[in-house]
Amino acid sequence: MRILIIEDNDIKLNRTINYLKKVSDIPLDIHTANTVQLAKRFLKQNQYDRIIIDMQLPTIAGRGIDQEGGISILLYLPTTMNENTKRVINSSSDETRSVLDKNNFKNEILII
Repeated sequence: MRILIIEDNDIKLNRTINYLKKVSDIPLDIHTANTVQLAKRFLKQNQYDRIIIDMQLPTIAGRGIDQEGGISILLYLPTTMNENTKRVINSSSDETRSVLDKNNFKNEILII
């Protein structure tokens, strides 16, 4: 299974990777991106079975956090995503659901 994890926090990234490896009984091909720009490059070049998206990401390396960086990735996905790809929004904010709903992503799976 090919997974893209889009996360700029190394601690959260490593926890997510370790958890996935622990619970999976099939081989995982995990790619990681820590900016919107890098995530879009991966999405353009590869197909993924699962995509885990942090909502607050820098657009490019060395820049500050974009509060809706994850939204820009979600908007980009329909043009690059396999219809069978599952996506999960990973957020530490209770406000994420309202941001998703406001941007017409009401059916996204959200983990807080």
